[in-house]
Amino acid sequence: MADNFYDQSNANDKTLFERCYEFYKPEDFVVVMNVDDRPISYLIQRPENVLINQPSAVTKELYYLKDPETITLQPQQTRLCPAYEANHMIKASIDQIVLRKRGVAIKEAQRKGMDDENVQDLLGAMEAVSDPQTQYKYIRLIFQGKRDFVSAYNDQINSENDQRQQATKDLGLDNDTPNTAEKPAGKAKTSVA
Repeated sequence: MADNFYDQSNANDKTLFERCYEFYKPEDFVVVMNVDDRPISYLIQRPENVLINQPSAVTKELYYLKDPETITLQPQQTRLCPAYEANHMIKASIDQIVLRKRGVAIKEAQRKGMDDENVQDLLGAMEAVSDPQTQYKYIRLIFQGKRDFVSAYNDQINSENDQRQQATKDLGLDNDTPNTAEKPAGKAKTSVA
């Protein structure tokens, strides 16, 4: 089993966050959507609100400068957020959706008078929070894309520069016209070696 832990080709040995990083990188900004028919809430602690002190090689102290934020997304609402926040939103969504479905199935089975063994068989056939196929299914639904702010900014600046250059050219103010003004006569410079 230890040999398979680092083998990234085995999808069953990956965590949910590792599966998320197949769709985006940890440094990306990501758009996520609440695909549930109910609001989803999750807690997030921003890294800038955590002070880390490591007084020795074996001790690490965390100081929280602010309380974690509670984020709530209504059904079909999207949110642009850093990848670490998207990970938590996706996990909270999968947990909420899958566990609610399982809870409904258990109540329905008990209402019909099913015994515990049959209920366990029913649950075994349903989606599970830790099932890789279930996780991939919901990641694909929730993940709506990435945003690259640096490229967008550079594209905007380059477009504005192109517009300025074209306006300058249209007005005849560009430097492509030869300079016909004569230089004033003056003393020749001598160079000293």
